[in-house]
Amino acid sequence: RGVGMDVVETTLQHLGGSIDVQTTPGAGTRFVMTIPTSASLVRCLLVDVAGEVYALPERQIAAVAEIARDAVDRAAGQPFYGWGGQAVPLHGLGRLLGLAAPQEDPEHQQAVIASSGTALIGLVVDRVLRFQDLFLKDLHPVLAMIPTVSGASVLGDGRPVLVLDAAALLRAAEPAR
Repeated sequence: RGVGMDVVETTLQHLGGSIDVQTTPGAGTRFVMTIPTSASLVRCLLVDVAGEVYALPERQIAAVAEIARDAVDRAAGQPFYGWGGQAVPLHGLGRLLGLAAPQEDPEHQQAVIASSGTALIGLVVDRVLRFQDLFLKDLHPVLAMIPTVSGASVLGDGRPVLVLDAAALLRAAEPAR
């Protein structure tokens, strides 16, 4: 009764597109949606970090894990998690993004094992939310200067979400090693 189409119209406007509704009595209704070619659809994993939602492209995700505290090993002060026969370095995603680090040391932590070619990184997050298809928008020039951000989108509720890049997160973590 109009609410669903309002959501579609709002989403299209956020993408820079439009919708045209053409009704012919006795013949039906035709919906024509125009979406800019700069928008691309990417399946992403949404995660919560410090109360903000971020997205990681599905193609860069090797696994999602809940890691018990006693499953974490340390070498030279760096936490590692054994996954797939490899020692995967663990880094707080919030810390890599310059957000406040969590104060607690939980019994279990959620991590996304991200891949960039043959290199792996374990990104510790507050919560793994869900997979969702996102329309990527052109980045504002200020956001394009942030190396860990590869795209941006808008969630169905109107909140913006930044899409992160695993290779850039690996580079950002290297000085911390």
